[in-house]
Amino acid sequence: MERIQNYYNCGIDSYFADDFKKALIYFTQAINIDNENPNLYLKRAYTYNKLNMRLDAIADLKQGLLAAERNPNELGIKYRIMVQIGQWCLEDKMYEDSYKFLSAAKIINESDRELDDLLMKLKGLGFYSIDNKSGSKDRDSTNKFVKPRYDYYQNESYVNIDVYVKNVKDEDLDVQITPNSLTVDIEFNINNPMKLEIDHLMGDIIPEESFFYLKPTKIEIKLKKATPGMAWSKLEGDITERSENNQKIRYPSSSSKAKNWEALEKEIEKEDSVKETNSDISALFSKIYSDADDDTRRAMIKSYVESNGTALSTNWGEVGKGPVKVQPPKGMEPKSVRTIL
Repeated sequence: MERIQNYYNCGIDSYFADDFKKALIYFTQAINIDNENPNLYLKRAYTYNKLNMRLDAIADLKQGLLAAERNPNELGIKYRIMVQIGQWCLEDKMYEDSYKFLSAAKIINESDRELDDLLMKLKGLGFYSIDNKSGSKDRDSTNKFVKPRYDYYQNESYVNIDVYVKNVKDEDLDVQITPNSLTVDIEFNINNPMKLEIDHLMGDIIPEESFFYLKPTKIEIKLKKATPGMAWSKLEGDITERSENNQKIRYPSSSSKAKNWEALEKEIEKEDSVKETNSDISALFSKIYSDADDDTRRAMIKSYVESNGTALSTNWGEVGKGPVKVQPPKGMEPKSVRTIL
């Protein structure tokens, strides 16, 4: 615990001294010892962001959020992490993630006006939650509807449906969704109303995590799969077809959740002082890191962190393929250590 606190304090001091490279090393060493402390991930995420490594920063926040969710006493930091992810995703135009995390934060703190402003900004960009639009209008069931042209495609997490109708306004659109059906009503022309109705989707979806965009040439709907990675053979299917589809092989996944980020703590023959150890490491990193591009920096940090300081690579093409194994000195073996503050 004392070592973690020393690394943490050195990281804070380096951060406020604007020495973000050194701060990154200290926070990484602390996480190597305690990978269940969400505050450490939050601080390292801020440091990554200062080094213009936004994707790494967001990845750290998500790791911190997972750690916070495993500890019911970490509600405050869980809220801070959610808000920060939402803000950064909004800045980077990752609107689905932004809405997801800001909405979740709003549940924790309903009185936060800043969250209201951010969610309104998303709406102003043409981004909506389908759940907020459901059932907003009453329809005359006797009307004859024209079925609009549409197509769909999918990835591991979403089924995307493009409805090709131009210049649809918010007030002329009603999107209704259940876990296994979708209805899209369009009434900008009262004499020629349109409806897309899918009563039995091929797979179940999560309404509260589904969204749509209004674009000049189409309506783009994103339905969140209830079973991520399950490929749909088509958009609509009966009970038998749904059952057969559920037996199909899932998409191969490269999700970070499948990676083993468990920290490995190397045994040290002789205990050196914290300052001496960090000084040596800082000198090594500073020499190579200073003029490196982003991929080289990612390779250095990833190889050093995952190998617990036993390997250092500048080749992102090689390091990015998978976890970097610990390479202890001959005659020694790595030990798994996890300390909870």
